[in-house]
Amino acid sequence: ARANVVCAIVGDPVVQRGLDVQHNNRDYPVQLRDAVPPVDPERLWFLGRATPGAVAEVLAASDLHLAPGRSYPVARSLLEAMAAGCIVLASDTAPHREVISHGQTGLLADVADPEALYRQALVVLSNLDEHRPLGDAAAELVRSRYAQEVCLPVLAERFSTLAATRGRR
Repeated sequence: ARANVVCAIVGDPVVQRGLDVQHNNRDYPVQLRDAVPPVDPERLWFLGRATPGAVAEVLAASDLHLAPGRSYPVARSLLEAMAAGCIVLASDTAPHREVISHGQTGLLADVADPEALYRQALVVLSNLDEHRPLGDAAAELVRSRYAQEVCLPVLAERFSTLAATRGRR
């Protein structure tokens, strides 16, 4: 463990989606507080639901964003972290590979090996300056693919095409 690491978790404490099925509809803070070995409450912060501005502040202060589990589709929180320039470490799943190129825009770890994710997180936290270019590349990727000025014209064109097709029937 690293004495200077704090884990901040933002969101509703009852898991609705995102984590593996074993956590769904369960109070995640209670699960972690009951964990063996116990989790240090001074270093594990549950911030609860937050406004978009508060989420942006948390991400701006973060060195590393973890996205474990088998999420499908890609979690909005992952894209938000990438947009904020966070170094992201996610489980190696098809949805995550859609947005993360390992070693270029983030890092991927074996979804079946939580210890691998943990070890890789320690490597990143030990060498933040070396890994910061991943966060910069992730932010550029999100801007180039998902910014409103990129997505809205494509969406408008698709709606126009659908409307024109429907009118021909």
